[in-house]
Amino acid sequence: MNRWVFMVWVFFFFLEEFKFKQMSHILNDCSYLYNQIKKKTRYINAYLERNKIISLKKGKSKQKKINSLNTHLHSSLYSNPHNDIKKEVQIYEILNNAIKNVVKKVIKNENLLIPKQYLLEYNKLYDDYEYQSGIIMFIDKDIRDGVSINGSENEHKHFRQKIIESLKNECSDIIDDIRLSQNGILNIRVKDEYIKRRFYEFHTQLNENKQNDQIKTDEKKNVVVLDYCGVNMAKHMHVGHLKSLFLGYALNNIFDYFNFNVKSRNHIGNWNSNIAMVITFFIFFLSENWCNQFVINSSSLLQNSENIKTNNNCFSDIFVEKNENFQIVKKYLDILNNLKENNFYDNYEKFNINKIENINLDNIDNAYKISKELYSINTLFQKCTKHILSLMYKYDDKTIQLWNVLCDKTRKENDEILRIFKIHKLIEKGEDFYVKYVPKVLEEMEKKKILFKFGNKLCVLFKKKKNLEIEKTKINCNDKDYYEVVQVQDKIYDDLKNGDINILKKNYHILTLKNDIAYTYAGIDLASIYYRVYFEKADKIIYVVDENQKNHFMQIFSIYKNMNMFSKDVEYKCICYGFVLNNEKKKIKTKNFTNNTFVKDVIQNLQQIEEKKIKKNDENEYNENCYDDNNEGKFIYNKRYYTKKNYKNLLLSSIVYSYISVKNCKRQTINNLINSYNFEYIYIINNYNDIYFILGNLKKSDYSFIYEEKYYINMDYRLKKLLLDIMNFKNILKNVIYNYNVDKLCSYLFSLSQKTHHFARDSFNKNFLHNFEEKNIHKFLNFIKNISKEKIANTIINLEKKKYDIFDDEKITYLNLFINFIKSDKDHNPTINKINSFSKDELNKIMSFFLNKTFEIIVMQSYLFIVSEIFDILNLYLVKFDTPEIIK
Repeated sequence: MNRWVFMVWVFFFFLEEFKFKQMSHILNDCSYLYNQIKKKTRYINAYLERNKIISLKKGKSKQKKINSLNTHLHSSLYSNPHNDIKKEVQIYEILNNAIKNVVKKVIKNENLLIPKQYLLEYNKLYDDYEYQSGIIMFIDKDIRDGVSINGSENEHKHFRQKIIESLKNECSDIIDDIRLSQNGILNIRVKDEYIKRRFYEFHTQLNENKQNDQIKTDEKKNVVVLDYCGVNMAKHMHVGHLKSLFLGYALNNIFDYFNFNVKSRNHIGNWNSNIAMVITFFIFFLSENWCNQFVINSSSLLQNSENIKTNNNCFSDIFVEKNENFQIVKKYLDILNNLKENNFYDNYEKFNINKIENINLDNIDNAYKISKELYSINTLFQKCTKHILSLMYKYDDKTIQLWNVLCDKTRKENDEILRIFKIHKLIEKGEDFYVKYVPKVLEEMEKKKILFKFGNKLCVLFKKKKNLEIEKTKINCNDKDYYEVVQVQDKIYDDLKNGDINILKKNYHILTLKNDIAYTYAGIDLASIYYRVYFEKADKIIYVVDENQKNHFMQIFSIYKNMNMFSKDVEYKCICYGFVLNNEKKKIKTKNFTNNTFVKDVIQNLQQIEEKKIKKNDENEYNENCYDDNNEGKFIYNKRYYTKKNYKNLLLSSIVYSYISVKNCKRQTINNLINSYNFEYIYIINNYNDIYFILGNLKKSDYSFIYEEKYYINMDYRLKKLLLDIMNFKNILKNVIYNYNVDKLCSYLFSLSQKTHHFARDSFNKNFLHNFEEKNIHKFLNFIKNISKEKIANTIINLEKKKYDIFDDEKITYLNLFINFIKSDKDHNPTINKINSFSKDELNKIMSFFLNKTFEIIVMQSYLFIVSEIFDILNLYLVKFDTPEIIK
């Protein structure tokens, strides 16, 4: 067998070596929201009420959108790290490695394995210490060379002290202080200057990546094929498909962000017996004169079935569902019982394609469900369906025309859904495309002697796993062989001489690849992988499917691993997400004729909510002034202008966020997904707009001067932690490439929003931050630094140890000093004399205030950029509310 040989790319070498730090999302004291407002819905309602959507009155000019800030951020702060996703050495990792090395030396055991829970994490105990570790607890409780450490208390203290001193020596340029708590927790404080230097490197590297990205290279890119959405033709898109759609598209954007060659595929179900059943249904019933009213009758049946329900009892619900289905199907079953096979063939020959052109997807979906029931109980319907299926494989002209109509009507609705949710780059390749490659795969399987023939079926056998092994397996799949493929031997055929396949079912799992003339779902899936590896040159294939398909794909992957057809570097992944549940927290049964929630229904519901909100706001008069004449030069914080489109975008993105912000394996109820605004999303949007509003007049200030060595800064403890969080942004993104945990992006962004919220609540920032333009701040600080070099130089030694508590009245004093300095004439500036009169300590205090405030601006700019980037990746609307101009 000829085998394709693939290059082992250096890129994936780094992927395999990559280990990720565990990120702890801690709510700091900025999470005032939970303390003040207990119910999330109250917060959302209060937020939407505060920012009432009102129509812009005629004659009032709209404020120009403020785009300069984001433009500046892209050019001078950040860029996508497309060309290099190597693992960067972060502070977190440096300290973790140092802890491991120190403990191994102290314990004198190079093979010592330290559990993750004892390594580094963000500090939960002390505000002024960034990290904490339970390594001392591990030393006290764990074993050395297999024997418990039962020494004296003095011996324990010796070990503790030795670890602390060794860690300080090994990380002397990083660690400012180490504090051992009474409970054995090691608290680590990082030096301000080290964080400042690393943050500068962080910005510099991103800028270099942007410059490198602009240079076109011939370097080959790893190909990632993403298979998601995968709706069936002749059916409405179901709410369960949205989970696959949103997760898959987010992964597409993340891989694209890191410059992978991403190919997103919508593997639709359009070439199978289900489609043949629907065609058979229409041939039978649309051709009969006494049943031309199918559209009306099916709708009325569905409407009447709503009256059958009596209560919410579980047993009663099951009975009602079966009764509903039976009543709807019975009418068509009675018709079939009066027909013969020749009636079908005559109808087919006389069938007019125009009859199906006027049928909408609602009725096609109903026909799909009815035909499934008829196929299971009526032999005539089964036989005619198989005939239509054979015509599909022969590409019969009339059958293909009918097939095209069904697919086109389904595709039209699905395309509109993709448009509404801004899904791009999702290429449709259905079963009809891959089916031609199935014979090649079956040929290779026959050579490997794993293809089992039974009557008119072709199958694969797998050894059964013990129930205990299956129960322990997580929802998300891994690379391990889940099933062992059985090689077909004569003994297996001898056991089947009586023709009873149930004998095999006792010992094996059976996967059918071909049934009579048609290839099955599994056979076509095998063909799709073959095509993607050989023709699309995939290095990695990722399926985003619900938990019900896990075993199926593990069997598919096991077949290829057994055949050894592809390079070992080709990866197959299956991301399995939890079911969407109904209001009773049960799996939604899509075969039922009622109680189904389709995506089209969700969109219609959103439109109704939007109309109600807009109507409510139109009824309320807006009589408040947009600004206060008595506060010249200040921003008016709470007054915003909206467009009516905002409500729709908020609702759409709330749905997307609700789907993707939970762990993949978690099951979600439908009401939690579609019936309200998402609390976390609204909180982030609120915080973004508040900060965006405050920074609006800073324009293109980049504050690069702050990284100069002459400006030493005593950082506020919250500021230090925020800088560490921001520097972790790229690693959070990279983590998704390996673990596919898109929810981590949401939790990271929500946590970051909580930690930056106090900037937006700070009254000083609201009213005065717009004065802090880069050129003015630089000029002022440089003047202070140079006006009395001797004073400042004499205090540098003690600067690291001294922190300043600056009160609100002092902030205003310093601000006025700054404004007077900027506005006054340089040669006749009384402010200079005033500054000269300040003590050394007062000068340092002024420097500390303005440097910290400048870093706050950088943090807020960085936050805006990170929100913008993550929203773009997650496909969320970044709703920006128009604000009034500053009154000069």
